[in-house]
Amino acid sequence: MRRLSTMGLLVALGVGATSAFGLALWSAGPAAAQPTDQALDAGSCTPAIDEASVFRPSQDPDFTLEGTCFGTGAAFTATNSSVFRVTDLGAKGTLAELRPDLEDTAIPFDGVVKWWNACSSRTDAVNYHQANGVTCTVRQWTNVSIRLSGFSGLYGDYSFEVRKGDKLAVQVWNAQSGAGPAW
Repeated sequence: MRRLSTMGLLVALGVGATSAFGLALWSAGPAAAQPTDQALDAGSCTPAIDEASVFRPSQDPDFTLEGTCFGTGAAFTATNSSVFRVTDLGAKGTLAELRPDLEDTAIPFDGVVKWWNACSSRTDAVNYHQANGVTCTVRQWTNVSIRLSGFSGLYGDYSFEVRKGDKLAVQVWNAQSGAGPAW
């Protein structure tokens, strides 16, 4: 992993032709830089993602995020969380598709899954205001690190599968305060 910034970032991951994920980070806008070497109170700050590991497209990705202000004690097994979400944008999806105005708009289903959410109990138009059918296991959740170790539930059904070339977006809210999300 490589430290890219101490600012709030938008994270996008893509699966390359060699079956390894690529990573791109964009600034999510102005954010106050917070020192990552200091322990910050887990509930009194806004999360920021500083680093993301590379992982292969699989049901068991062993993916790690590092940053600040994630909160503590939010690890979970084969379920959804209100403070963590992974969105698979497919090979042609764009981050612009994740607009807040979609929250109140039904996306018509034409029989082809273009992108899907996993790990989150937050509902939105992407998953037709239903809890995510693809659940996750987050083995470690500290104020500075999150380790996603597996997808479960409907993973592999209905085209809910991470494939080579797919782009992923990850959102994290503070586990104590709900502040965020960091992208």
